Amino acid sequence: MARAALLLWLLICASSPAKAQLRLLVSGDLHGWIASKASFPRQSAYGLAYLESALTEARQQGPSLYLDTGDAQYGSPSSQYLGRQNRSFAARLSGLGLDAIVPGEEDLLALASPLPWVAANLEGAPQVPPFRVFERAGLKIAVLGLVHPASGIWVDLPTGMTLQAPLETAKVWVPRIRAQEKPDLLILLYHQGARNEKDREAAIWADQQPAVGAETLAAAVPGIDLILTGHDHWQYPRSGPLRKVRETALAGPGSRGRKLLLLDFQAGSWQPRWLRARETKDPKLPEGFKDWVQQRLPVHLKYSGKDRQSRCFEALAAAGLRSPGRFGSALPLVYLRQALKPGPLSRADLYQIFRHDDRPQDVLLSQRDLALLASPEAPAGRRQAPYSHQVHLDLSEPLELTLDWLWPDSGQTEPKYLIAMSGYHLRGAGGIFPRLFNDQVAGPSGAPLRESVFAYLDARRPLPPACDFLSYLE
Repeated sequence: MARAALLLWLLICASSPAKAQLRLLVSGDLHGWIASKASFPRQSAYGLAYLESALTEARQQGPSLYLDTGDAQYGSPSSQYLGRQNRSFAARLSGLGLDAIVPGEEDLLALASPLPWVAANLEGAPQVPPFRVFERAGLKIAVLGLVHPASGIWVDLPTGMTLQAPLETAKVWVPRIRAQEKPDLLILLYHQGARNEKDREAAIWADQQPAVGAETLAAAVPGIDLILTGHDHWQYPRSGPLRKVRETALAGPGSRGRKLLLLDFQAGSWQPRWLRARETKDPKLPEGFKDWVQQRLPVHLKYSGKDRQSRCFEALAAAGLRSPGRFGSALPLVYLRQALKPGPLSRADLYQIFRHDDRPQDVLLSQRDLALLASPEAPAGRRQAPYSHQVHLDLSEPLELTLDWLWPDSGQTEPKYLIAMSGYHLRGAGGIFPRLFNDQVAGPSGAPLRESVFAYLDARRPLPPACDFLSYLE
């Protein structure tokens, strides 16, 4: 009798389908990249078009949930091109079956995009749900979102929008979701890195709420099973298991769609794996994009080193912003990882030189402000200011910028010099101090610096002395 019961039990087990395991597919900090090869043929393949095959392969192996950790829409040549045509990168991302995404700082400017946003610490229109609930593989999964609270360092927040402190917000929403929804898993999409040292000083000087790192948040708020981070562009784990803080696992998908992070939930733990973006022959680019990004300038570049090229393009950016109403400019330094090859220049080359969407903004500065920019203070324990703290200062006439005599009561603190300054630095990002001139903005942001350089060269305007290795084509 016992033998018959055993055989019957084995027969039932064999005929019952095995319970499918949950698989998370995670991307982040895509910055509008569709296909890197269209802009930079010599670089590795990254972008949404190259992730599509990885997404398809991963989904064929069982129930999945596709999540993104923010900063999806802006920052690449393709996103700029789509914006010019009043089209959106969000439509393509949404078409890949995205289930939930937390807004990054750039995304806060386009929350009307058709994406499944989640953000519990965002207040003001448009309304975004704090969390979403899904059923996958027999599990109930709640996905909560938290935005970096100092996003105003990088962008001008829309009128009426405020960001609450993530730690205090998580302490409210995590127990509330646990009590109301009773999920099997609670996942946090957090547009902030594992640690927060990089942004903390800038947030304090800009009078904004500093973010706490994901590790600190996990230690202070029990009840979160997994935190997926963004903003820092880091991939972790690079190898081995996920890092854990108490009972909370942490992972980060990296940036630009270089890889797709896979997390399989099995036996109560997460098993990570990476799928690399794969180059395809037909990445389905926006119509006309390849011709636009490869558009040539009437300029020929002779052989020269990367340092000379960097100084030349700093001078070109300043020259492109000179106008009768401005006293000068204070723009980010140019840093080239490698020298451009000799030959004609294209718009794609300018994207390698000006990799970020730095937009100039007119601001009134005093003589002391300019002296502080000319001699940036080195952080504690360092001999000199890091590269990101420095600017290329270009003034229409010489000024005495020695800090030794420019004391606050010396009469040199009146904001009377109109300077074009990167909005990124003006708000305190990169470590530039906004203490004295933060309220003296005199004009809206302009086009990205690379576009002013493109227009300057396309108009065949005079080349600065630092660009003696450039010449206009006849």
